[in-house]
Amino acid sequence: MLTRDDFLQLLGPHPKPRVTILLPTHRHGPDNLQDAIRFKNLLRTARGLLSESHSKATADEVLRPVEALSDAAFWRDQLDGLAVFAAPGFSAVHRLPMPLPELAVVADSFHVRPLLGFLKANRRYHLLSLSQKNVTLCSGTPWGLGPVDLRRVPRSLREALGLEERDSGLQAHSAGGGLVFHGRGAPTEDRKDELLRFFRALDRALCERVREDRIPLVLAGPAYYFPIYREVSRHPDLAASGVEGSFDGGSLEELHAKAWPVAREHFKAEEDAVLGEYERAAKSGLATDVLTRVSAAAVHGRVRKLLVQEGKLLFGRMDDRTGDVLLHGQQVGAFDDDVLDDLTEAVLARGGDVFEIPVARMPMGAAAAAILRW
Repeated sequence: MLTRDDFLQLLGPHPKPRVTILLPTHRHGPDNLQDAIRFKNLLRTARGLLSESHSKATADEVLRPVEALSDAAFWRDQLDGLAVFAAPGFSAVHRLPMPLPELAVVADSFHVRPLLGFLKANRRYHLLSLSQKNVTLCSGTPWGLGPVDLRRVPRSLREALGLEERDSGLQAHSAGGGLVFHGRGAPTEDRKDELLRFFRALDRALCERVREDRIPLVLAGPAYYFPIYREVSRHPDLAASGVEGSFDGGSLEELHAKAWPVAREHFKAEEDAVLGEYERAAKSGLATDVLTRVSAAAVHGRVRKLLVQEGKLLFGRMDDRTGDVLLHGQQVGAFDDDVLDDLTEAVLARGGDVFEIPVARMPMGAAAAAILRW
């Protein structure tokens, strides 16, 4: 799953040429059987583009690591989008729970614009599914959920504490493909102490694992787990509400359907907070909704939080050294870009956060606005 660090790695120095292959994918058959074929077609397109200005040896060096992705097992484990990047001595593969365009690009830099929406702070969340026997973590967007690797994070109470699991006094029944648990009252003091120790160890390892992602955490599990977990959690952005139930063995689609409304409410509250922060910053001269001032501040690392109008496109060019902006009424030539994406990239690369805001709530209806560091 793509993280902020992964994104910054793509922006870093890599040998040229650089190849980007993006593909919408399918989680289930029979549609996912066609994904591998479409990927091979994109590989052929990339090789053809490379052959126009590079030797066959260079093309082989760049594409060889990603050509191995034609293995059938790889294509049985997909989400909604696949992003593949390759350069001499470098390759990266990211599965995303969001659709991506189908294209192959060969250029002096990686084509990262389609990934920027995934990294905007008020569209991503983590979902932690709590169970004494099986802890899972997912990364979520409005489009779906995808699993996150939990290496070095305890996956069960036994793993975290080295304790034999005792009968919890819970009864379960099937509900819509998942399991919903009903307890016989509050947990005993011994049981609560075990859960406190379990959740403390889990939260400590989890915060270390996701500390750079800066996105909220939504809990899923039996309802009485939530206050116990919150009692020990050090996570900086733990959602106030959770998803009640247990989803061991359930599908990601089922869990997403229950989790996204909770995450959406959290993002609404977060949106209210950032707009209030913007109003206060504007009164003290630490905010602007003038595009040229926003862009100049962005490239010089002065933007702490960037607000961009949801769904807005501003075609033109932004100088990544000065922040100077040249806008066009529509896309002109192959070098025009969406200036709002350029701004997003600049702010993320310099440690800021980005929020998509509906036009009706944007300050003065602006395309972009910024809360400044100084």
